Amino acid sequence: MDSTQVRLQMMMQYIHENYKEKISLEDISNHGMVSKSTALNLFRRYLNDTPIHYLLRYRLQEAAKLLVTTEKKIAVISECSGFDNV
Repeated sequence: MDSTQVRLQMMMQYIHENYKEKISLEDISNHGMVSKSTALNLFRRYLNDTPIHYLLRYRLQEAAKLLVTTEKKIAVISECSGFDNV
């Protein structure tokens, strides 16, 4: 695995561990130790996505799991998944 893929993995891991929090492109790129434009390029090249869209899809995926596996209210699941509002 080359260093660009390692950096992408670092950014993805940061998203997976912190998706419940408010995350910016700058936060994501900082954890990959790259510029914001490099972060955008890496996500596009390897995942055909942007970092923020990847974050949104991950949040939706986690929210969907909670909807299926718990009896929590949608507002609670929304908050637990990092969304500001329902």
